[in-house]
Amino acid sequence: MSFNSSSFFIETSIDLIIIKFSIKNEKELNDILYNSNDNTLTININNNNDDDIILSKDIIINNDNIKKLCIQGISKESSILRFNEISKEFILNNSFEEFKLINVTLYGSLKFNNIKNVNLENSVLHGTMKFDSSNTNNEMIEMNNFIYYLDTDITNNGIELYGNVTIKHSNFYGNSNCKESILYYNGGNINKIDISDSYFDGKYSNNCLSIYDAISSNISSSIFKNGGSYNGDGGGAIRIRRSISYINNCNFQNNYSITNGGIFDIRDSPMLYIDNIEASNSTAAERGSFLYIFSEYYVKTKAFIYNSKHQGIQTTQHSNHKGFIASVEGYTYLYMENFYSDNLYGGNGIGAFTLTQGSSIEIVTLEINVLTGHDTGGLLLTSYDEEVGATFILKGGTFVKMIQNEKDKPSAILIWISKNVDISVSDIIMEEINSYGKYLIYQGSPSTMEINNLNIDFIDPYRELILFRSESHSIVEKNIVILNNIHISNVSFLEGILSADYADITINNSTFEYMYNDFLNVEYKYKSVSSSMIKLGLNSKLSINNSVFDSITQNIGFKSKNNTFITLNNCMISYCSFVESLFMIDTNNEENLGHYSINNSKFFYNSGYNGGIINIKEIDSSSSVNFNFSTFESNFGSNYGGISYSTSYSSPLFVKFNNCTFINNNSPYGSISYSLNKLSEPYYSNIDELKQIKNAFGTNPTKIKYINGPSDRVITVTSGSDIPNDIHFKLYDDYDVESNIFTFDHIDLSFETIIFFDIHVNDESNVYLKGQTVSYCWDTYCTLPAIKIIGNPGEYKLLLSFITYGIYDKFQNAFEIDLKIEECDTSKYLYQDILNINLKSCYSPKCDVSCNSGICANLNVCNCVDKRYKGIYCNEYYELERLNKFDIISKIIAIVLIVAVIIITIAVILYRNNPIIKSWFFIDIWLHACKNI
Repeated sequence: MSFNSSSFFIETSIDLIIIKFSIKNEKELNDILYNSNDNTLTININNNNDDDIILSKDIIINNDNIKKLCIQGISKESSILRFNEISKEFILNNSFEEFKLINVTLYGSLKFNNIKNVNLENSVLHGTMKFDSSNTNNEMIEMNNFIYYLDTDITNNGIELYGNVTIKHSNFYGNSNCKESILYYNGGNINKIDISDSYFDGKYSNNCLSIYDAISSNISSSIFKNGGSYNGDGGGAIRIRRSISYINNCNFQNNYSITNGGIFDIRDSPMLYIDNIEASNSTAAERGSFLYIFSEYYVKTKAFIYNSKHQGIQTTQHSNHKGFIASVEGYTYLYMENFYSDNLYGGNGIGAFTLTQGSSIEIVTLEINVLTGHDTGGLLLTSYDEEVGATFILKGGTFVKMIQNEKDKPSAILIWISKNVDISVSDIIMEEINSYGKYLIYQGSPSTMEINNLNIDFIDPYRELILFRSESHSIVEKNIVILNNIHISNVSFLEGILSADYADITINNSTFEYMYNDFLNVEYKYKSVSSSMIKLGLNSKLSINNSVFDSITQNIGFKSKNNTFITLNNCMISYCSFVESLFMIDTNNEENLGHYSINNSKFFYNSGYNGGIINIKEIDSSSSVNFNFSTFESNFGSNYGGISYSTSYSSPLFVKFNNCTFINNNSPYGSISYSLNKLSEPYYSNIDELKQIKNAFGTNPTKIKYINGPSDRVITVTSGSDIPNDIHFKLYDDYDVESNIFTFDHIDLSFETIIFFDIHVNDESNVYLKGQTVSYCWDTYCTLPAIKIIGNPGEYKLLLSFITYGIYDKFQNAFEIDLKIEECDTSKYLYQDILNINLKSCYSPKCDVSCNSGICANLNVCNCVDKRYKGIYCNEYYELERLNKFDIISKIIAIVLIVAVIIITIAVILYRNNPIIKSWFFIDIWLHACKNI
């Protein structure tokens, strides 16, 4: 056979003949490939002048003679095959037993149809590489020191592989022209893929690796960078479907998915094993930034992750972003051990882990440093669409700087489950918690929650916080809550430690301390919330054993609804302060019911307003409280009752202190007990002994006592007289102890705290009270006001009745004093109706202004008869009499003169033309006469 100028030689062995050719151009290559009759062929690319071999046409090999083909160069840097168009292909269509590409760089695409063995050694490919998807019986595809650049026009995948694949020490680079993956593999459920010591760079455009239907996939000691999934299938770095996978000693950087699985998107795969992974800055916009895993019920994937790290996510664009570490969905079991994560900035998303349907998560040793979120759910775990059988188990966790920013919708700092998830969490340490979250842990129903060895040293909430919330709406969906060895301290805005409905709860060996219910807001004003340490809803049971509640400030300690049973055994409650009381019982309020049994417990230095320990407003058989063998020391009721306060007549039936010890308790009134009266006191088994303590028992005032005034308790007056101003009354309780009125410094002076009373008589038709008849009590006693008694002579009753009771409950509100009006001595006094009320007053005349020389005859009336002066006050002169004859003469003279003047004036006018008159003769005479006068 002849091949022009190409050189060849023959190697022989016992049973194999290898034909080798050296080529320098496209024509020599085509001649060999199309015309060779040899079954084993090696083509050496020998372009010593370092010029690329340019290929102008597709190479399509249909030579049935060739079974084994090797294309080999001197080095991948110098031995270059380059199609003049990147879209052209090198196609092998025959049933090759083996194809090798060694030390060659190819610009173009490789396509293998029905090839059994492919070996790419120390070579470079710019283009695509596709294997026939109809043939799943390929024995082996090997890549070693292979470099791949996805240089092509628009395509779905850069490399599409089938069969058994081994990739070592290879590099793969993506391109924006690729819609999906750099490398796509399908094992056809009979083949496997192994990748080691390799490098994938998605160029922020492509998923790095997709694996489908592999009986086994092994990925080790490789790097995956800049992967991106933008088609909705998920998996920024690795996408696996229906395959058993082992991934270890790998590094993932800057991967992203627009949907699920920032790094891994695993679906319906029987098993996943991950070990010693380091990931950074990899995020999914929707679910599972590190891992998204889903399996159907018939698959039930088991996934295992060991000794891995996930660092640095930051997303703000999707409010539904969930699972900053892993989203476990369907019916999947995920086991993680020794996992570390930090700087998980979740933006508007929520949950380091999310769980749905019948999936389960088990974690041993988890550490998270900086975790933020902003949505309904929990920062550590959020579950939804849960089914019976779902579980979450965490054994050993350290969480530092957790920040829940959701303040408009219900949210949790640590865990949020809606239903059907059984939780077991143990050995947890939490530090530097800042949160708008409503709860620390939220549990929906039905579910079981067990928390062991939880230690939290500081929580700085930005809103009112309930630590443990267990919510159920039906007795058939009861929750179970078990809290063992819980230690939580320094909570600045606490609404409650535990709130539960339809739940059975056990708390053992736990400590809750330094918790308050006020908050300094941004305006530097303190606000408080209606809060309680423990709040139970209907049909709940709570057992607290060997636990401590210390230095807690709340409105009320315990609140519970109907059919609840609360037991405290060997507990200590100390240095707690309550706006109302530790235990509040009021059967008229559905939130203040319940049956309590407190045994062998200690209560030290607690305080309340009415009742330092218990306040019983009303009680019946729907509630009961029994204190047995407990110790009460230095407790304080700031208003009444150092220990108990009661206004219910049923208290002795349903509230009992059996064999209890009381030491140095205190209150302004009733250092141990204060009640409405003796009949409303709780039962104290050692009451006779306790009564020896001064001021130990007190009651509301039950009677009024006359303490000062006429000795015979009869007020005797004449009509119009004032009653004496020194008549006092005092209030006394059922123990005949004087009741204070205003001697407590803490009482604010207001109308609500003042005792007002009214004075009236039993016969208002015969007696009238003039003056202010409404008055008040002050400074330990009540004093009758200064009023006048005006009435007909006789005997009457002066009545005192209370209008308000100030700081006390209503008590006996009427008191009477005898009133006697005597006859008026008219020889000494006036007796008249001076007020026009048809009732006469007996009085002496009285004038406020002096009558001077007169006599005071009545009230401000003077008598000036036979006195030199006259007037109201006898201080005015009498008038002088006129002389009538003199007046007549004077009037006659005046008339004569007037008439004479009138006559002369008329004469002058009539004779005005007379020369004498014209000559002013008369005028001159007149003037001359005037001068001489």
